[in-house]
Amino acid sequence: MKHPRIADSRRGRLFRRVIITSLLCLLGLPWSVSADNDLGHILADAQAFLHEGTIYLALERLKEATRVAPNDYRVHKLRGDVLMSFRRNQEAVAAYRKAAELAPAALEVHWALWALLDRMAAHRQAILTLQEIARLDPENPLAHLRLARAYGQSDRLEEAVASYRRAVELEPDIRSLRLPLARALFDVLDYEGARQQVEFVLARAETGSPEWASARDLLAYLRGETHDPGRRFDESQTLRKLPWYSERNLKRWVLTRGEGWRLMEQGRHAEAEQAFRRALEFNPEDHRTWYDLGQALTALGRYEEAIEAFEKGIALGRFAEFYPDSVFQIGRCLAKLGRWTDAIARFQRVLEIRDWRHEDFYALNFPDLAVVQQALDEATHHAPGDGGAHEGPASSAERLGPEPYEYPIPPMANGHKLVEPLPTMAELTPLGTDTVHGPFRQLTTTRDLIQEDLQTGLHDFIPVNPTDTFSQQEEAIYLVFTLTGNQEDLEAKLASRWVAERVPGMAENTVVGVDSVLLGLNERSGYFRLTRPDGGWRPGIYRVDLYLGPQVSAYTHVADIRFRILAGPSR
Repeated sequence: MKHPRIADSRRGRLFRRVIITSLLCLLGLPWSVSADNDLGHILADAQAFLHEGTIYLALERLKEATRVAPNDYRVHKLRGDVLMSFRRNQEAVAAYRKAAELAPAALEVHWALWALLDRMAAHRQAILTLQEIARLDPENPLAHLRLARAYGQSDRLEEAVASYRRAVELEPDIRSLRLPLARALFDVLDYEGARQQVEFVLARAETGSPEWASARDLLAYLRGETHDPGRRFDESQTLRKLPWYSERNLKRWVLTRGEGWRLMEQGRHAEAEQAFRRALEFNPEDHRTWYDLGQALTALGRYEEAIEAFEKGIALGRFAEFYPDSVFQIGRCLAKLGRWTDAIARFQRVLEIRDWRHEDFYALNFPDLAVVQQALDEATHHAPGDGGAHEGPASSAERLGPEPYEYPIPPMANGHKLVEPLPTMAELTPLGTDTVHGPFRQLTTTRDLIQEDLQTGLHDFIPVNPTDTFSQQEEAIYLVFTLTGNQEDLEAKLASRWVAERVPGMAENTVVGVDSVLLGLNERSGYFRLTRPDGGWRPGIYRVDLYLGPQVSAYTHVADIRFRILAGPSR
């Protein structure tokens, strides 16, 4: 994956300079070639030494640059690049800060500082740098988007909402930007605001498109069809708003419910029933106690009442942790009452959601599938006619669930630039993970990169001149990634699709290029590269979708990142 940076003729010239510089350094003499006192030549030499990996020679050249122009921010910025590549991070941060002090409006300096701080996991300082980038480039929606994600990662959810909202204000026609805004509003419990954003997308997105599908997913959250009530949800605060709440009642409720559980363990079901009913007098909206009451009534053979208790618990808790077993217990009660067709519907429902048992939230309380299948076989045997072809009137609370969807993503020739753009849709980042980058610790678009060869034989790729804004004449755009952990598979495929998300003259989500890499065992870093199209890049906003797996599909999509092309010079 190493990418040559310097032509052979330049390599020869640099090699001669390496020899001369080494001798001068050993003798303790300064550079004496007067032509090289030109700052541009000196910085070019230092940049070339950086890419060649001759770090000490680059630093020596920068010493000369400091003597020639001590207050030129470019000298200190390049010094930061060199020190950063040598993992002298604190010195690199100091160099970048010095450059920012000399040129406060130089965006390239702030981007370089942010990338280093982010790689160092100095999140608070990285956010401060992103805030400065957004202040200097206030009309850049991607700067606000990146800042919003950083806020979300640091649990500064209200600030994340403000930044997402600003990004949407700047690019109101990119519907996909409204979805992370909706999720952020949901997390701060602004359910109505989140619903408005989702409905905006659903009203304008094509049915079956990725935006439509993701909006439908988020709508399930807003309907309460998941166990996620939003990150700011605090159950203790919710209890305090209930009309029955007082410290005394809360204590009595907890103790009474605990007494009911103890009596159930002792097989004293009639007394347990009374304990659970007393607990419900204190908190009638406790879905868990309704479930426990249903268990006690089932043990007492009062199946009609048990069904009512289980259904009440489902209505209150929706898809809470006891939802699968509640449906199964209703089926068992119906079977005891001889309502075989109705029981079949419940047993089939449990088998439909069998994959839920792999989720930690449901794992401990999911009924045994072998027992469910046995109950279904028995009900089918007793049901009149073909029991499997009938379904009883399950309540809406039992049957309602997130609607599954599938939309094909056509296979593509990974690793090759497309001659003609394909107007095909690409999968969006799954909602609920919008503040993180999936398996990636860092994703950065950049104009350049350097490769560090580690002693282990692996490589580390470091972005140089990171940014989210490029010019039309940019020769190549790189996406450098760092994984959160070592790659454990012997060989894993990571594919990228470069999508024109909002580019005048091109259809939405047109794929303009693809690339892929194979990650070897224990590899943690790599990059993608897309060269400039003939005639230059078209101005607009682009998105890079990343897929980890053998095929490009909705199921292997792990992250995305955006960049933009401006008609003017790069920034």
